[in-house]
Amino acid sequence: MEKTMRKWSIRIVVVAMSLLVGTFGGVEFARADSPGPFGLGIIIGDPTGLSGNYRLSQQRSIDAAVAWSFGHHRGFEIHSDYLWHRANLFRIERVAFDWHYGVGARLINVEDRNLSERTYFGPRIPIGLSTDFNKSTFELFGEIAMIMNLVPATALDLDFGLGVRVYF
Repeated sequence: MEKTMRKWSIRIVVVAMSLLVGTFGGVEFARADSPGPFGLGIIIGDPTGLSGNYRLSQQRSIDAAVAWSFGHHRGFEIHSDYLWHRANLFRIERVAFDWHYGVGARLINVEDRNLSERTYFGPRIPIGLSTDFNKSTFELFGEIAMIMNLVPATALDLDFGLGVRVYF
């Protein structure tokens, strides 16, 4: 059964990456001076997978990820956050780095067969840095998030990752 779950997990990652490549292959990107509000890309870390962000304004956005967690709780993870952005935390030459913080939720289905309850759910509090290279279509970001699992039992967890998104 565990072997079957691994095969399905690999298939999910392959399909997700194919969708990502297919999306980027067929999309005409916005000009660098006027990127659109929706960003799609990848995040690598814990979890690793697809990441999306929708900019509601210069100061607010909603992000989400569909990914695989390789940390303490190995398994399929979905999370989403409401983020507040603050511009120009610091600069390196002409590149400005912004920071963000927010609140959201995470749902993870743990792969461990020895656990009686394998689905964990709880609030998530992320903080991170990002740069869009002076309003280009590409965004690089890093994030760390504290999670308080509430279901099935109370426990702390941590997510972290680096990623890139393309806005169109």
